[in-house]
Amino acid sequence: MRALGIEYVVIHGPESQEYYRDVKFPNKFEGVLEKVWSEGDDRIYRIDPARYAHLVKPSELPAYPPRAGYFKVIEPYVNALLDPARPVVQFAWQGTSDATITGAFPPGYQVAVAVSYDDGWEALQDGRPIPLTPNELGFFTLAPQPAAQSTLELHYRTPLETRLCGLLSALSWFGCLFFWHRNRRSHA
Repeated sequence: MRALGIEYVVIHGPESQEYYRDVKFPNKFEGVLEKVWSEGDDRIYRIDPARYAHLVKPSELPAYPPRAGYFKVIEPYVNALLDPARPVVQFAWQGTSDATITGAFPPGYQVAVAVSYDDGWEALQDGRPIPLTPNELGFFTLAPQPAAQSTLELHYRTPLETRLCGLLSALSWFGCLFFWHRNRRSHA
């Protein structure tokens, strides 16, 4: 859960009024995670606060996604996220499609960003483009130049394909409304 940036877990026990009970052993978090809310057989637990950006070495990134309950592949990545000796970078959203990451970027480190990868993302370090690549967790990784203090800017620009599909959808709606209105007037 830490690898995916999850901060809260909702558990519905066998006596819950909720239909879905996703966790086979609902009491396994009791005493392990901080319980922040409870009502009846429903509980919410808090994991350590999630950060969106972390410094990682390329060897700590998973080589392939975890499958069929085999999570050993993400163990080095999670250990890197929990390493107290590692410098911390600050992530801040600057609206719905822009963010900044500030901090020190030592040599040999990349920045793993727990935000879903899409072709529309671009990254800049102090105004210059830097590599942005998808990783095996569905997020993306940045390769900044080493710096004692720097700012990375993330910008999401909706790809042309998405905008064209939105336009096509809007034209379809207008066409349907036009024919519905014309048909309604002709039957009146």
